[in-house]
Amino acid sequence: MGEGFTIEQSKKIFDSDGSPVAEFDIFVSGRFGSTEMTWLLECRDRPSHGPAPSAWIEQLIGRRTRFNFGKVTAVSTTGFAPAAVALAEGHGIELRVLARKQVDDVESWLSMKAITQITRSYDLKSAILHPAPGQTAETLAALGESMNQANGATAFLRSVRHGVSTTPANAFVHVASSIESLHEGLAPGAGPRRTQLNAEYPEDDRYVIDTNLGPIQIARIEFIGTVRIEATSLPVHEVSTYSRLGAELPISEIVSFSPMEAEGRQISLELHRVQETGETLVLARVVK
Repeated sequence: MGEGFTIEQSKKIFDSDGSPVAEFDIFVSGRFGSTEMTWLLECRDRPSHGPAPSAWIEQLIGRRTRFNFGKVTAVSTTGFAPAAVALAEGHGIELRVLARKQVDDVESWLSMKAITQITRSYDLKSAILHPAPGQTAETLAALGESMNQANGATAFLRSVRHGVSTTPANAFVHVASSIESLHEGLAPGAGPRRTQLNAEYPEDDRYVIDTNLGPIQIARIEFIGTVRIEATSLPVHEVSTYSRLGAELPISEIVSFSPMEAEGRQISLELHRVQETGETLVLARVVK
């Protein structure tokens, strides 16, 4: 796909009243020369239902007409029924097949059966919060009351700069992960390393704690915690080929590895070997 094109997954379409009227698996739009192009790719993965029927192709023909798509492609993991093939050919619907394969089928170019995920792990043991200078006995009492109502899982630290609230544990991760010297010499599986950090926050980038007397700024936090390096082996999860229906050679061969967790999401690393060019593309896909 060239530059200037937008690819959207699970794109929802709404009417003038805001009610959903359609959802597209993959919606591609952009300019090709002087022409605005829209391309719909719909996918069907129903192993227990057999080849994709002609009724599905009829639905795609209707979608092309209703939403004025320039191009429509149907992708099936179980092939297409003969009537579906005939209908698609008569109405210009492209047919593609995603077929499951074995690791041995791609051993000519795949040099690894697993990848290793290296992650940094942090564990906060304690945090001492120091309010900004100039507090009165009354504001300190209000701060203490608010602190007594919180626990380690409470996001009671609110950023002055961003307005987002977080927990002391997340504040510790934010500080510790930015100090490379904390990780020097740590080997995967070597166990945790104890660390003590004194984080001072400038006035325009502090946390505040909301109390019944208003927000009170935190100028400094003393963190005590541990950091460790962990290595996780992620084996090949799935191998497949993406082909034009009836073609001898695939468009691409796809190898996906078991998902990894990154920033609270499950991410699968994929290798796409393009048959025409011999290139291998690396993609990271969010797993639903």
